[in-house]
Amino acid sequence: MQTYDPIELEDLSRRLHLDIGFLLACLESSDVTISADARPLELDHAMLHRLRRLQRLCETFQIDPLIAALLLDRTEQINQLVQENRRLRRAKPL
Repeated sequence: MQTYDPIELEDLSRRLHLDIGFLLACLESSDVTISADARPLELDHAMLHRLRRLQRLCETFQIDPLIAALLLDRTEQINQLVQENRRLRRAKPL
């Protein structure tokens, strides 16, 4: 995990209305990354969306962020496979 200033991380968690422990767990497991160049620390839209989804999974199922990340990754893979299946079914037969 990249090292971040603890004060900046606390500020980020406050601005995002997140528990600092949850944010640290996501950063430590590399499920969420922060651009080192951004000052103050910011998340891009995709990372923020992923973080919010992880938070909802953790709260809903009372699981830790690592398990939530695995669940989220598998759900996204299933969605991609479903979309690909639909695309192939619509494709014109040879």
